[in-house]
Amino acid sequence: MFQVVSILSVAGAVAAAAVHWLVRGRKAALRPIRPAGRWQRLVYAALMLSLAALTVTGLYPAARGEALRGWLLIVHVSAGGAFAAALAAAALTWAERASFGRRDDRFDTPRRLCFWAGLTAALAAVLAVMLSMTDWFSSEQIDTLLEVHRWAALGVILLALADGYRAGAAGRRKRGRQ
Repeated sequence: MFQVVSILSVAGAVAAAAVHWLVRGRKAALRPIRPAGRWQRLVYAALMLSLAALTVTGLYPAARGEALRGWLLIVHVSAGGAFAAALAAAALTWAERASFGRRDDRFDTPRRLCFWAGLTAALAAVLAVMLSMTDWFSSEQIDTLLEVHRWAALGVILLALADGYRAGAAGRRKRGRQ
C-alpha cells in the first residue's frame, strides 16, 4: 500500500504545483520566503540537501517494491544523520519566528503550518527509526516503528515539496520572471 500511496501522492503534489502555476501564474499571491542571512541559508541548504538524498534513497526502492539495502541503505543512513542535525538547527533557528502569536512577514500562516507540521513529522520519522534500532521492542513493534518512519517521512517529503514550490514561485514572482 505504501508503494502506491507514495507514488500517487508525490506525483499528485508535483501535478498540483504545475496546475497551480499554469492557472495562477503571476496572480499567485505568494510572498518571498527565502531564508535571510548566511546561517539560515546554510541550515536550509543542509536540510534540503539531506532530505533530497533521503527522498531518493528511500522512495526509489519503495516505488519499485523493494527493500532498502546495500549502498542505498548506507547513503540513506548517512543522510539521516545529517538530516537529524539540520533538523535540530532548523528548529533552533526558526521556532520562535514561526510561533503563531508573532507577526513576521516571512512566516505567514501557511508557512507556519508547514514548518510545525514538517518539524513534527520529521521528528516522528527520526525517533521511530532510532527507536527501531534498539533492542527494546519485539519484531512486530519494530515493523510498526518502521511503518511510522515511512509514513512520517512521506509527510515530510510532501510538506517540503509544498514549501519548495511556494519558495520557488515567490522567488520567481519577486524577480519578475514567469
